[in-house]
Amino acid sequence: MNILFLDDDPTRVADFTRNTNKDVVIVHVKSIHEFNLCLGSVIRWDWIFLDHDLGVEESPNGQDAARIIADNPWLVDDDQRIVIHSGNSYGVAKMMDILKHRDSCRVDVIWNAWDRARYSEEYGLFFVQM
Repeated sequence: MNILFLDDDPTRVADFTRNTNKDVVIVHVKSIHEFNLCLGSVIRWDWIFLDHDLGVEESPNGQDAARIIADNPWLVDDDQRIVIHSGNSYGVAKMMDILKHRDSCRVDVIWNAWDRARYSEEYGLFFVQM
C-alpha cells in the first residue's frame, strides 16, 4: 500500500509512520510543490492524506492540493482514497467543497478520536491526536 501524506508537522508524520503496518510505504511531503511532484509521479497512491494548514498563513495550503486533484482528474483514480486530516474546520469545508464534484472518488475526513480509532481498526493506520 502506498500513501502520500501532506503535512507540515514532522511529529505527526513520525508517529503515523512508526505505528502503521510495516507493509505500508508512506511518502511525507511538506509543501504543495512536493505534493504536486509526487502526485504526478509513476507511483500509484492508494491513499492520499491532506492537511490544510502547512505553516505560514499566506503559504499554499490543503485547498491548493485539493484543487490539483480536482483540476487534474487523471492524477487520481476512482478507487483511490483521499483523507482530509486537518483540525481546521474552515479549511476542511473549503477542501470538501473543492473535491465535491469528484463523487466517484472517496473523500473522508478524520475529525476526532473516534475517526482515528476506526481507521486504526479497519485499515491498520494509526493517527496521533490532531
